[in-house]
Amino acid sequence: MNVSSYDGDDNVGGEFGFGSGPYDTENSSIVDSGCSQGCSGGNMRHVAWTDDRVVLQGYGDDIPRHGYRIGTFAMVARNTHGQYIMLVFHQYAGREDMRSSNMQTLHSTLQLRHNRNLTLDDTPIAQGGQQVVMIGEHSFNLHFDNGRVIWPGRPFTDEEWISLPRVVVTDPVRWNPNQYNDNNMHHDALSINEYPRARSRINRHYTPYGINNNYLQDRAIEVISDIWRASC
Repeated sequence: MNVSSYDGDDNVGGEFGFGSGPYDTENSSIVDSGCSQGCSGGNMRHVAWTDDRVVLQGYGDDIPRHGYRIGTFAMVARNTHGQYIMLVFHQYAGREDMRSSNMQTLHSTLQLRHNRNLTLDDTPIAQGGQQVVMIGEHSFNLHFDNGRVIWPGRPFTDEEWISLPRVVVTDPVRWNPNQYNDNNMHHDALSINEYPRARSRINRHYTPYGINNNYLQDRAIEVISDIWRASC
Protein backbone atom coordinates (compact mmCIF):
# COMPACT_ATOMS: atom_id res chain seq x y z
CA MET A 1 0.00 0.00 0.00
CA ASN A 2 1.17 3.52 -0.75
CA VAL A 3 0.97 6.49 1.57
CA SER A 4 1.02 10.23 1.11
CA SER A 5 2.00 13.43 2.84
CA TYR A 6 0.55 16.85 2.17
CA ASP A 7 2.64 19.24 0.09
CA GLY A 8 2.27 22.99 0.38
CA ASP A 9 2.06 25.90 2.78
CA ASP A 10 -1.04 24.68 4.60
CA ASN A 11 1.15 22.84 7.09
CA VAL A 12 -1.07 19.77 6.94
CA GLY A 13 0.77 16.51 7.55
CA GLY A 14 -0.21 12.88 7.68
CA GLU A 15 -0.26 9.74 5.58
CA PHE A 16 -2.87 7.94 3.54
CA GLY A 17 -3.18 4.83 1.46
CA PHE A 18 -3.38 4.83 -2.32
CA GLY A 19 -3.40 1.50 -4.13
CA SER A 20 -3.39 0.56 -7.80
CA GLY A 21 -4.14 -2.61 -9.67
CA PRO A 22 -6.40 -4.37 -12.19
CA TYR A 23 -9.65 -3.96 -10.24
CA ASP A 24 -12.96 -3.75 -12.08
CA THR A 25 -14.71 -0.43 -11.53
CA GLU A 26 -17.70 -1.98 -9.73
CA ASN A 27 -15.46 -3.27 -6.94
CA SER A 28 -12.60 -0.76 -6.98
CA SER A 29 -13.72 1.07 -3.85
CA ILE A 30 -11.97 0.02 -0.63
CA VAL A 31 -12.86 1.24 2.87
CA ASP A 32 -9.53 1.30 4.70
CA SER A 33 -8.94 2.02 8.40
CA GLY A 34 -5.23 2.47 7.66
CA CYS A 35 -5.94 5.27 5.20
CA SER A 36 -6.21 8.85 6.46
CA GLN A 37 -7.14 10.56 3.16
CA GLY A 38 -9.69 9.50 0.55
CA CYS A 39 -8.27 8.81 -2.93
CA SER A 40 -10.33 8.67 -6.12
CA GLY A 41 -10.11 5.71 -8.48
CA GLY A 42 -11.77 3.98 -11.39
CA ASN A 43 -15.30 3.90 -10.01
CA MET A 44 -15.50 7.70 -9.66
CA ARG A 45 -15.69 10.76 -11.89
CA HIS A 46 -14.11 14.11 -11.19
CA VAL A 47 -16.44 17.03 -10.38
CA ALA A 48 -14.25 19.93 -9.24
CA TRP A 49 -10.72 20.75 -8.05
CA THR A 50 -9.48 22.75 -5.10
CA ASP A 51 -6.13 24.57 -4.95
CA ASP A 52 -4.61 21.96 -2.60
CA ARG A 53 -2.09 19.36 -3.79
CA VAL A 54 -0.66 16.20 -2.24
CA VAL A 55 2.44 14.07 -2.69
CA LEU A 56 2.18 10.27 -2.62
CA GLN A 57 4.86 8.05 -1.17
CA GLY A 58 4.86 4.31 -0.53
CA TYR A 59 5.66 2.56 2.72
CA GLY A 60 9.41 2.08 2.69
CA ASP A 61 9.61 4.03 -0.57
CA ASP A 62 11.81 7.13 -0.62
CA ILE A 63 10.51 8.36 -3.99
CA PRO A 64 7.69 10.95 -3.70
CA ARG A 65 5.04 10.98 -6.41
CA HIS A 66 3.83 14.46 -7.31
CA GLY A 67 0.91 15.60 -9.44
CA TYR A 68 -2.03 14.74 -7.20
CA ARG A 69 -4.70 17.31 -6.35
CA ILE A 70 -7.52 17.52 -3.84
CA GLY A 71 -10.98 17.78 -5.33
CA THR A 72 -14.57 16.60 -5.39
CA PHE A 73 -15.50 13.29 -7.00
CA ALA A 74 -18.70 11.28 -7.26
CA MET A 75 -19.92 7.75 -7.90
CA VAL A 76 -23.29 6.03 -8.25
CA ALA A 77 -24.19 3.39 -5.67
CA ARG A 78 -27.32 1.40 -4.98
CA ASN A 79 -28.79 1.77 -1.50
CA THR A 80 -30.30 -1.09 0.50
CA HIS A 81 -33.71 -0.39 -1.12
CA GLY A 82 -32.27 -0.80 -4.62
CA GLN A 83 -32.37 2.91 -5.46
CA TYR A 84 -29.44 4.45 -7.33
CA ILE A 85 -27.93 7.39 -5.45
CA MET A 86 -25.26 9.93 -6.46
CA LEU A 87 -22.60 9.90 -3.73
CA VAL A 88 -20.44 13.04 -3.57
CA PHE A 89 -16.99 12.83 -1.98
CA HIS A 90 -15.29 16.12 -1.15
CA GLN A 91 -11.60 16.46 -0.27
CA TYR A 92 -10.40 13.38 -2.19
CA ALA A 93 -7.05 13.04 -3.96
CA GLY A 94 -6.82 12.54 -7.72
CA ARG A 95 -4.77 13.33 -10.83
CA GLU A 96 -5.50 15.61 -13.76
CA ASP A 97 -3.09 14.12 -16.32
CA MET A 98 -3.99 10.44 -16.22
CA ARG A 99 -7.02 8.20 -16.30
CA SER A 100 -7.92 6.79 -12.91
CA SER A 101 -9.44 3.58 -14.29
CA ASN A 102 -6.37 1.55 -13.32
CA MET A 103 -6.52 2.73 -9.71
CA GLN A 104 -8.73 1.62 -6.89
CA THR A 105 -10.63 4.17 -4.84
CA LEU A 106 -9.67 4.28 -1.18
CA HIS A 107 -12.06 5.61 1.46
CA SER A 108 -10.54 6.65 4.76
CA THR A 109 -12.63 5.44 7.69
CA LEU A 110 -11.40 8.44 9.68
CA GLN A 111 -12.47 10.87 6.96
CA LEU A 112 -15.84 9.15 6.50
CA ARG A 113 -16.59 9.27 10.23
CA HIS A 114 -15.65 12.96 10.25
CA ASN A 115 -19.14 13.47 8.77
CA ARG A 116 -21.30 13.33 11.89
CA ASN A 117 -24.39 12.51 9.78
CA LEU A 118 -22.68 9.29 8.65
CA THR A 119 -22.50 5.98 10.53
CA LEU A 120 -19.95 3.43 9.35
CA ASP A 121 -20.17 -0.16 10.55
CA ASP A 122 -17.43 -2.06 8.72
CA THR A 123 -17.43 -5.00 11.11
CA PRO A 124 -18.25 -8.29 9.30
CA ILE A 125 -21.72 -9.72 9.85
CA ALA A 126 -19.99 -12.95 10.94
CA GLN A 127 -18.43 -10.95 13.81
CA GLY A 128 -21.68 -9.29 14.84
CA GLY A 129 -21.49 -6.19 12.65
CA GLN A 130 -23.85 -4.82 10.00
CA GLN A 131 -21.43 -4.17 7.08
CA VAL A 132 -23.23 -0.96 6.21
CA VAL A 133 -22.76 2.77 5.68
CA MET A 134 -25.69 4.91 6.82
CA ILE A 135 -25.98 8.53 5.64
CA GLY A 136 -29.18 10.22 6.70
CA GLU A 137 -32.09 8.14 5.40
CA HIS A 138 -29.90 6.10 3.04
CA SER A 139 -28.01 2.88 3.82
CA PHE A 140 -25.43 1.17 1.62
CA ASN A 141 -24.21 -2.40 2.04
CA LEU A 142 -20.51 -3.14 2.30
CA HIS A 143 -18.93 -6.38 1.10
CA PHE A 144 -15.85 -8.34 2.08
CA ASP A 145 -13.41 -9.69 -0.51
CA ASN A 146 -10.14 -11.34 0.50
CA GLY A 147 -10.18 -9.43 3.79
CA ARG A 148 -10.88 -6.07 2.15
CA VAL A 149 -13.97 -3.95 2.85
CA ILE A 150 -15.62 -3.10 -0.50
CA TRP A 151 -18.08 -0.26 -1.12
CA PRO A 152 -19.56 -1.04 -4.57
CA GLY A 153 -20.11 1.83 -6.97
CA ARG A 154 -19.48 3.03 -10.51
CA PRO A 155 -18.85 6.30 -12.39
CA PHE A 156 -21.94 8.39 -13.04
CA THR A 157 -23.24 9.40 -16.46
CA ASP A 158 -23.97 13.00 -17.47
CA GLU A 159 -27.69 12.26 -17.29
CA GLU A 160 -27.38 10.71 -13.83
CA TRP A 161 -25.55 13.78 -12.54
CA ILE A 162 -28.70 15.76 -13.30
CA SER A 163 -31.39 13.24 -12.42
CA LEU A 164 -30.22 11.17 -9.44
CA PRO A 165 -30.67 12.14 -5.78
CA ARG A 166 -27.39 13.33 -4.29
CA VAL A 167 -25.91 12.49 -0.91
CA VAL A 168 -22.82 14.28 0.41
CA VAL A 169 -20.51 11.71 1.99
CA THR A 170 -17.47 13.70 3.14
CA ASP A 171 -17.13 17.21 4.54
CA PRO A 172 -16.32 19.95 1.97
CA VAL A 173 -14.20 21.83 4.53
CA ARG A 174 -10.43 21.26 4.06
CA TRP A 175 -9.60 17.85 5.49
CA ASN A 176 -6.76 17.57 7.99
CA PRO A 177 -6.44 14.15 9.65
CA ASN A 178 -4.02 15.60 12.19
CA GLN A 179 -6.90 17.35 13.94
CA TYR A 180 -7.68 13.97 15.51
CA ASN A 181 -4.22 13.59 17.02
CA ASP A 182 -4.45 13.16 20.78
CA ASN A 183 -2.70 16.48 21.46
CA ASN A 184 -5.31 18.34 19.36
CA MET A 185 -8.38 16.92 21.05
CA HIS A 186 -10.74 18.87 23.26
CA HIS A 187 -10.02 17.90 26.87
CA ASP A 188 -13.65 17.04 27.64
CA ALA A 189 -13.81 14.69 24.64
CA LEU A 190 -10.76 12.75 25.82
CA SER A 191 -12.08 12.42 29.36
CA ILE A 192 -15.37 10.71 28.42
CA ASN A 193 -16.25 7.73 26.25
CA GLU A 194 -17.30 9.46 23.03
CA TYR A 195 -15.88 10.19 19.60
CA PRO A 196 -13.27 13.00 19.94
CA ARG A 197 -14.14 16.55 18.98
CA ALA A 198 -11.36 18.60 17.41
CA ARG A 199 -11.06 22.19 18.66
CA SER A 200 -11.21 23.61 15.15
CA ARG A 201 -14.69 22.11 14.55
CA ILE A 202 -16.45 22.88 17.81
CA ASN A 203 -17.60 26.44 17.07
CA ARG A 204 -19.19 25.82 13.66
CA HIS A 205 -20.16 22.16 13.78
CA TYR A 206 -21.49 22.00 17.34
CA THR A 207 -23.93 23.87 19.54
CA PRO A 208 -24.11 23.62 23.35
CA TYR A 209 -26.76 20.94 22.77
CA GLY A 210 -24.89 18.73 20.30
CA ILE A 211 -24.33 18.54 16.53
CA ASN A 212 -25.18 21.66 14.50
CA ASN A 213 -27.10 19.79 11.80
CA ASN A 214 -28.42 23.01 10.26
CA TYR A 215 -24.87 24.24 9.58
CA LEU A 216 -23.80 20.91 8.10
CA GLN A 217 -26.81 20.70 5.80
CA ASP A 218 -26.55 24.35 4.68
CA ARG A 219 -22.84 23.97 4.00
CA ALA A 220 -23.35 20.80 1.94
CA ILE A 221 -26.13 22.41 -0.14
CA GLU A 222 -23.99 25.52 -0.71
CA VAL A 223 -21.01 23.54 -1.98
CA ILE A 224 -23.11 21.30 -4.25
CA SER A 225 -24.80 24.40 -5.69
CA ASP A 226 -21.43 26.00 -6.44
CA ILE A 227 -20.22 22.83 -8.17
CA TRP A 228 -23.42 22.59 -10.19
CA ARG A 229 -23.15 26.21 -11.39
CA ALA A 230 -19.50 25.67 -12.32
CA SER A 231 -20.38 22.58 -14.39
CA CYS A 232 -23.12 24.27 -16.40
